[in-house]
Amino acid sequence: MNRTLMTTFLRQRATSPMRLMLLMFMFGGPILLAILTRSLAPLAGGAANIVLVFVAGAIGQEVSSGVLQLTFARPVSRPSYVVSRWLAASLATTLLVLMQVLLVTMVLLLRGIPVSAAEAARIVLEGAAMALAGAAVVLALSAFVNGLGDLGVLLLCFISAQVLSMISGQMHWDAVDTVARAILETLFPKLDLRWLFGRGVIPWAQLASWSSTLTLGLGVAIWRLNHRELSYAAD
Repeated sequence: MNRTLMTTFLRQRATSPMRLMLLMFMFGGPILLAILTRSLAPLAGGAANIVLVFVAGAIGQEVSSGVLQLTFARPVSRPSYVVSRWLAASLATTLLVLMQVLLVTMVLLLRGIPVSAAEAARIVLEGAAMALAGAAVVLALSAFVNGLGDLGVLLLCFISAQVLSMISGQMHWDAVDTVARAILETLFPKLDLRWLFGRGVIPWAQLASWSSTLTLGLGVAIWRLNHRELSYAAD
């Protein structure tokens, strides 16, 4: 982990008008919906969209612009670079989710609407889990393609999996449906943490899938970057 790399990465994201507009929409939209519905439920799952805005093109854009080559001209290791970007995006996403929950909770309490502290904590923790694994997945894609190609690959895989799921449902192809669901769970890793608050049992299979996705994503990103030849000429 390199604090300078983390700070620089977040500063880059903060100076991008398009990303700021998307973050404002991803941040404010669920808050408005939660206030209107008088529930924290609309805030659940929002971390997937927020972390995507942060981490899309995290490696690919810097390869295309030549910034990555200059970065590695300094005493910066490639694993440290990947981990710093992953952690910065994950922490920033978790912070925004926490702010969403706090703002909605304050508004609801001022209106006399009770809010479950356990539900609020669960949404924040599940958002953090989604951010950690989701950032690892997108970083792995970004290490293979330039620019915002990782976003294109992600959307292509997502749409393909959705189509496969619909077709398999109509044709009753259970094996194909299983593959489609596995793709979706890998692209958007979720972790149900209700068991932490005494609701349900520990989902060991989901926990194993989430942790393996996170580990594999980071491992693939580091491996690819370690084996990628970088030049000062544009790819």
